[in-house]
Amino acid sequence: MVPKLLKISDLKLPTHLNYWFSNEGNKIRLWSDSIKNPVIYLGDKISVEGEWIYKKGSSVIRSIDGKEETLSYAENVMDYVIIGNEIYPILRKGKNILFEKEKYNALVHKYAFKILENKNKIVVFFEGNELEFDKPIAYRINPTYINLVYNDSSFIIDIYGNRRVLNRSEFYLGTSSKGDLFQTIAGKIVTESEFDLLGVCTSEAYFLGELSTGLVIVCGNKIKHYYKGGWAFLSNTNSLTSNYVTYNYLVVTDLHTTVYNSEMKKMFNLNNVHAVAADRKNLFIISDSKKIYVVEPSNDYDPIGVSYLEGGNTIILNVDKNALGSVRLGKGLIKVSETESDRSLIIQLEPTRLLSSGRYTIEVENELYTYSKEITFSLVEPELSLVKGVIIVTKTGRIKGYEDYYNAIAKLNVRFKVLSKLGATIKVRIMSKEYSFALKDQEGELSLNIPIVKFDLNEETVLLTLERNGFVEVMKEYVIKVESVKENTIYTTEEVTEDAVKRIINKAENGVFKWERISEFPDPYDNVIIAKAGDKINVEQHEFYVRQGVQEVVVVKEGYRRKYVVYGIQSPIKNVKSEIRGDNILIKVELHNRIPITVIYGTQIKTNTDGLFEFKVDPTYSEIIVKAFYSNEIKWEHIYALKDLFRVSLTNARKISEAIARELSNYGII
Repeated sequence: MVPKLLKISDLKLPTHLNYWFSNEGNKIRLWSDSIKNPVIYLGDKISVEGEWIYKKGSSVIRSIDGKEETLSYAENVMDYVIIGNEIYPILRKGKNILFEKEKYNALVHKYAFKILENKNKIVVFFEGNELEFDKPIAYRINPTYINLVYNDSSFIIDIYGNRRVLNRSEFYLGTSSKGDLFQTIAGKIVTESEFDLLGVCTSEAYFLGELSTGLVIVCGNKIKHYYKGGWAFLSNTNSLTSNYVTYNYLVVTDLHTTVYNSEMKKMFNLNNVHAVAADRKNLFIISDSKKIYVVEPSNDYDPIGVSYLEGGNTIILNVDKNALGSVRLGKGLIKVSETESDRSLIIQLEPTRLLSSGRYTIEVENELYTYSKEITFSLVEPELSLVKGVIIVTKTGRIKGYEDYYNAIAKLNVRFKVLSKLGATIKVRIMSKEYSFALKDQEGELSLNIPIVKFDLNEETVLLTLERNGFVEVMKEYVIKVESVKENTIYTTEEVTEDAVKRIINKAENGVFKWERISEFPDPYDNVIIAKAGDKINVEQHEFYVRQGVQEVVVVKEGYRRKYVVYGIQSPIKNVKSEIRGDNILIKVELHNRIPITVIYGTQIKTNTDGLFEFKVDPTYSEIIVKAFYSNEIKWEHIYALKDLFRVSLTNARKISEAIARELSNYGII
């Protein structure tokens, strides 16, 4: 049995403090040994009012929602106390303890109480209070009150500031069905009647509570149960606040925490319990990591719900989210999937091997307990069989639809059944080669056509393997016969041209195989084309753009494929310059390579390969035509305007006429 974790609070408690609970009517209140802690009540809801103030190192820290703020700091500080709303340091100076300039020889801090003492008095600090008393002969600090014992009386001051004076020099332990319980200085456990001796405890005794079966106390580090006039040992303990007694439950903590019902029957164990309390229904726990848990003891609670998918090979776990820390799967289990709902973690599991029946273990572990559960599978074993198998061979043909050569096909009908969500694979091994086929369904039949190369008619062995999750579930071996198929004699003829080869192909086929008889003949062609770069050319009714340099173009038609190499030639003319020399015009054509060049100027025409041309100036014409010849089919023609020709000619004429005029004037003619 494990308890039901109703709630895990997200309240952030400072982790370096000690905590405990007290019952206030129907409420559970949380306390700490901080300088000041908020008022925290636990129940159906957790209420928090106030702030945390605590000592950390030598500083006073305020914490709100986990965010820390330093309020003050003091050197040589031992502790801090709060009086009203003011915080004061307790200092160490040499061998003395100083508080408000007064010396003390001892400081005791236990639970919410801090006590300073010297030879004359003690000062008690708690919950903002400062109380001063004459020094008692002894005192004892409980989680919710302090007990001061004098020679003829004792004082009880609870954590709320209430006082009670008793006219007896004994420690008050608590109130039970037998009345008030006390422990004398000598260690006797007595009731209100001094003559009603219940037992002796030579260590400090604390009253935990009362069950229907009797009283429970802590004596030193031992928990004892008073029943029918005697004390029975229950457990050792090192922490008073990790033990608790109510009318319904007994909680004792040693190496782990054990919870009993009111009849002292063990219910379950818990781990990492720092402090515990209970109401009539639930337990309230602070763990060692300082998380708050609300726990319901329940006889019928199971954090792991189990259901089966049809077939029994897959189990569905519904794991209570409140119980989660981690889920561990035992050996032989594999997780298929994991999803979440509002309240559960849903895990689908299968055994590693579907042929391995047996019991498997699942563990849910959280901070408070580890719960193990055994599960079993109603396994449906996987099935694998060859329903039909044959190899069909042709010695002269090949299988259609494959680039690689295969002349035989293994036709297999494989029936399978594997109830698993992990998926499975069927592997077929034939003639030293293995083929894999992933299964999309859990049950069915595969029709397989596996191409192979085989020239004889001997029977072949087929090995079928069903694999799941990397393991072989089923392996079976079969021998299958071989059949030969005759060549189809009804042929069709096809002519194919590929570059300089012409093929005559005679074809025949059936549904699976094809047969071909091929004859080849040379079919030469002119595969080089020279054209001007930038032109468009037509090659066998296909148009191509010519780029400068070398390029390959391919002409493809049904049954026809030829490749051509196209050389794109750029214009050989780099530049054309003109110059007037006297009555002549000089034309210079710069060339990329030496080819025949013709220049036409008006009625004058000249041709050479060096690109230098000289013509008589004829003002009637202001342009020249330059032609470059690569061949009769490949030639370039450019027209260039002689923009300055008329201007230069007129200028020359003007200069000549002016010169003649000057010469004639010298003779007095003009």
